[in-house]
Amino acid sequence: IMIKTCGTTALLHCLPTILKHGMQMGLVPAFLTFGRNNYLFPEAQPEVHQSFESEKCYLDELIGHGGHAIVLGSLNDIQWHAYTAGVYDALKWKIGHDYALQVVMVQLKSEHMDLFFKIKHNFNNNHSSNNNSNNNNNNNNNNNNNNNNNNNQREQLNNTNNMDIVNLVTRKSGVLQLIPEDASIDAYLFDPCGYSLNAIRGEQF
Repeated sequence: IMIKTCGTTALLHCLPTILKHGMQMGLVPAFLTFGRNNYLFPEAQPEVHQSFESEKCYLDELIGHGGHAIVLGSLNDIQWHAYTAGVYDALKWKIGHDYALQVVMVQLKSEHMDLFFKIKHNFNNNHSSNNNSNNNNNNNNNNNNNNNNNNNQREQLNNTNNMDIVNLVTRKSGVLQLIPEDASIDAYLFDPCGYSLNAIRGEQF
């Protein structure tokens, strides 16, 4: 099970329910990992997430198998907080090697961040309808030219109120170029801001 979230969601509070349902199905946890970047406003987070120490204590108490916590980065700059707990017998469980790449983006230029603000796209649509009609045609033509080798799944992103905007963000942000052509894509642009994309390719996520 992989869960990713943002904002002020109390992510760790879902673990007791997951473990309970797993036990009812005769399953036992094999491996757990939790990671996050610095919180911009830690005081605005739920109590369990207001510090990495509180997150570690919560996980230690819940898992009970002596997890390992580490903080990477400068004390005065960007840090990555990671917690892992391996609770399986390596000889009993056949667990493959998973590799995760975490890219932290900070201090982006405003023109780049505007791309992920749905309100910016709505403002442009409402105030430049005629121009947008021409631009949409151009964008669609460019999209067809740039992605003529992509399969239909790459053009059928997640249903939103404005599919054109989601396609635009996925393409213009450069994210589309990072994803294999045969991957299934599910993208979403949040209101008022925020962007999420999930891609599945076989057993890869």
